[in-house]
Amino acid sequence: MNSHAFPGLLVQNLTLKRGDKTVVENVSFTLPRAELVGLIGPNGAGKSSLLKAMAGLGPRGSDILWQGRPLAQMTSAERGRTLAFLPQERSVVWPLRCRDVVALGRMPHQAGGLGFIRPAPSFEDLRSVEDAMRRMDVQAFADRPFDRLSGGEQARVLIARLLAQDPRLILADEPCNGLDPEHQLALMQCFRDLVADGVSVVVSLHDLTLASAWCDRLLLLDTGKLVADGSPAAVLTADRMAATYNIRIGHLQSDHRQLVVPIARL
Repeated sequence: MNSHAFPGLLVQNLTLKRGDKTVVENVSFTLPRAELVGLIGPNGAGKSSLLKAMAGLGPRGSDILWQGRPLAQMTSAERGRTLAFLPQERSVVWPLRCRDVVALGRMPHQAGGLGFIRPAPSFEDLRSVEDAMRRMDVQAFADRPFDRLSGGEQARVLIARLLAQDPRLILADEPCNGLDPEHQLALMQCFRDLVADGVSVVVSLHDLTLASAWCDRLLLLDTGKLVADGSPAAVLTADRMAATYNIRIGHLQSDHRQLVVPIARL
C-alpha cells in the first residue's frame, strides 16, 4: 500500500429509507484521520445501508463528502481510486483464476477506468496484486479457479481484491464472516497495518471482542440511529450493551486493552 495523507470523510445528517421504512436516521460523523473504526449494532440496525451510502451506492451522495467534495459528484473511476467497498453479499460469477479476481481491484487505476477493455497490467498493478495476495495468505492458490475454493478461501481472495485497489478509505461489511480465527486475526492486523500507512478503515463487526481488541473507535447503531461514538471503552459499557443488545458482558485484560466478552442474555 502506498502512504497517503488522509483528508477526511464527512457524513452529515444522513437519512435513508427503504420504501416507507427509515433504515438510517439523521446520522452524522467525521473521519478526520486514518483510524480503524468499528461499526457495530444489532441485526437490522442499519450498518449495511450506511456502508453502502458511504461507498456512493445510492441516491444520497450529497450527504457524504470526501475532502469537501460530495460523493455524488465523483465518477465511478474516481470513487474506485479513492475508496474500496466490500459488501456483505459477495460473489464472482465468472470462471476466473484467483489471481485474476484479485487483479480486478486494479481496474480503477488502469487506462479506461472501469471499462470493458483492459490494458496490460503495469508494474504497479502487478506489485499491488502480489502484495494483496501475500497479506491475505492466498498465494498458494493464486492459479486455482475461484469457484473451486472453500467459502473461507473465497472470502480471503475477495478481501485481497479490495486491498489491491490501493484505496485511501476501506469500507468492509462483515469481512470476518467465513474466516477461521487465525485469518480473522490476520485480517484485523492487516487493517491495523493499513491505518499505520495512512489508510482509514471502517468495518462492520458482530464480534464485540474483536471490536474491543482492534478498533480505535466504535460507532454504535441502533434502529438506524447513531447512539454512541467513541473509544471501545467509552462505547462498550455494561449499561449500553444491556440496552442495545440485551446482553451482560464481562472483561478480559490483554496487553494494554480491556476486551469485552458477551457472557449471557438478560
